[in-house]
Amino acid sequence: LIPRTVTSGPVTRITSPCPCPSSVASPRPSSVIGADSTTGPSRVVDPHVVLLPTQAADATGSLAWLNFDGRWGERWAGPFNGPTGPTSKPRWYDPIAWQEGLRDGSIAIPGGTGTTAQLISSFCGVVGWGSNQVIELQLNPLRVLVPAVGVVLLTGWVLRRTRGPLRQATSVIRTRARELVPLGLLGLPISLAMGGLVWLTRHIPVVDDLVDLVDPVRSDSPTRLFGSMLTGGAAIAAAFTVVTAAVALSTTDTPVRRGRDLRRDLAASAKPLAGVLVRTAVPITVLGLTTVGVPVALWLFARWHLAPTVVMREGVDAGRALRRSNELVRGRTGITLATALVAQTVVVGSGLVVGLVILTTVTGLPLWALTPVVTAVTVVVMPWAAAVAVGLYDDASAWGVVHDDASA
Repeated sequence: LIPRTVTSGPVTRITSPCPCPSSVASPRPSSVIGADSTTGPSRVVDPHVVLLPTQAADATGSLAWLNFDGRWGERWAGPFNGPTGPTSKPRWYDPIAWQEGLRDGSIAIPGGTGTTAQLISSFCGVVGWGSNQVIELQLNPLRVLVPAVGVVLLTGWVLRRTRGPLRQATSVIRTRARELVPLGLLGLPISLAMGGLVWLTRHIPVVDDLVDLVDPVRSDSPTRLFGSMLTGGAAIAAAFTVVTAAVALSTTDTPVRRGRDLRRDLAASAKPLAGVLVRTAVPITVLGLTTVGVPVALWLFARWHLAPTVVMREGVDAGRALRRSNELVRGRTGITLATALVAQTVVVGSGLVVGLVILTTVTGLPLWALTPVVTAVTVVVMPWAAAVAVGLYDDASAWGVVHDDASA
């Protein structure tokens, strides 16, 4: 039987397996973990199959390599060692039984820029990064261990510095979960609107032609991926602004706030909240796109992080809210930035982690079902991150009062 192989980039897949012992047979599923991209361009190769004997009769002939009992390739310890030859494997003598133990096929992941595609991309990225680190650990242990120790120490330092605000937010959510957790649903319409915007732009001929002009080969080009990430980041920022405003109102126990309608107050503050979102998202995004601008973007992110809460608690417009947030964070930029980054990482990463766990454990689940799972996790976690931001505002306000009294 002549096997037909489909080559996609550097990876060759076998679509019609050969029942004879051959070096083109696929490995067992348990021997490797990974993911192959079948994105084009592809080419079909029809190799010529040579039926090999069990052993070579002539020790000096062209098939004498069959009698070699050592390892093929470079010698290393453990899984990095070269493989043994074909004659030392049962599949050489009983290929049919070995073939029956292989998987019937692979999961086909559709292309695109949605949540499922991002999960698959994250999974492949984690697997590829982990494989490279394992190889690097074998070749040069210090190049892996020293940065790993540094990351652990830095993470421990950040968690110690941010432990107070994070625990305070967790306590608020735990005691008022029935009231605050449903506020995460306020971000759903914004996410749906942004998703609709992405779908609409991809169906506008002029926009789609411009993307194809930049990268006409790949449907998952960096241009499309960047556009998807930018839109996704804008959706998260918009949803977080609304949810933070709702949490700031709900946790205000002043007499003026009691008995007022949450939706009406949010609607009344829509204009200053939109102004805060635009004035913060645009410069931070533009600076974040450049390597040299990332530190400035992070600094602005910390200085303006309290603006949505200021709008709702102090009833000011967007410009005054940004100035007030900058004033409150002054002298507390480091702790504010670290705490906000941890909270945002939890919001973005929790959905991806849960989605990846389900993707790798519940193999029979349809891929489209991962999107609502990730969305549900984000809805649950976002009020907690909003409570973190509101807690930072309360702490900064109290710290400012104490600092002013001490100066007087």
